[in-house]
Amino acid sequence: MKKIVILFGVVAVFAAFGCAPKEEATSTETGTDPVVEKPAGETEGMELAAYRNEDGNLECPVMGNEIASEDAAVGHSDYEGTRYYFCCGGCPDAFDKNPEKYAMVEDE
Repeated sequence: MKKIVILFGVVAVFAAFGCAPKEEATSTETGTDPVVEKPAGETEGMELAAYRNEDGNLECPVMGNEIASEDAAVGHSDYEGTRYYFCCGGCPDAFDKNPEKYAMVEDE
């Protein structure tokens, strides 16, 4: 019985934040969520490289889900010269609260 309650709790959390498991996040369907525009700030006029995983695909730095395209992302944030795209509505806020935790910065 406890396992069922825990399972429903986990499902409820994912449903509340709108995050899909990795397999579903690669869908080519575009959501109805608007793209969140961030102030340009220091990056104004700069061409930013999008963060991509080792396979060359866009990847949400918070959940690790692949994102089909920039248009399919639910938002983006710019951090230290890189643009990060997100898979679901809760990810931009999590990233913006602690970008150092999620940013994929290569060692020099």
